[in-house]
Amino acid sequence: QDINDAKISQDLEKVRKGNVSFAKKYKGKIASLSSDKFADMLKEKEKLSSIGAVLGEFAYLNMVTQMQNKEATAFYQSISEKLTDYYKPLVFFVRKPGMIVSYENVSAWTTGIPTACSNATTLLSPER
Repeated sequence: QDINDAKISQDLEKVRKGNVSFAKKYKGKIASLSSDKFADMLKEKEKLSSIGAVLGEFAYLNMVTQMQNKEATAFYQSISEKLTDYYKPLVFFVRKPGMIVSYENVSAWTTGIPTACSNATTLLSPER
């Protein structure tokens, strides 16, 4: 894949729009989600994260395989900055270190959620 491929811009736009939409849909509402809706939210977040991860990994690998190429370095910097900016709406979704979570329905949320997603306490905070 070439760094000028139109699919890169399309994927960046998917990440930007998807994160804005995700924040509007879930910010301040996580604590009231049913276990099914909580699982749906995690799947939606995982899909958005995987698109961004592929973009970031591609840009990084492209750069490290041609360190003297200024265009490759600039591409990596550009992708990194855009992804950082595009993920800002999801700051609410990241658990703050040291935050104590004591929701009584955490076990209800995690029922039926795959093991990889079952650590719901790391996603919860009183601000949500």
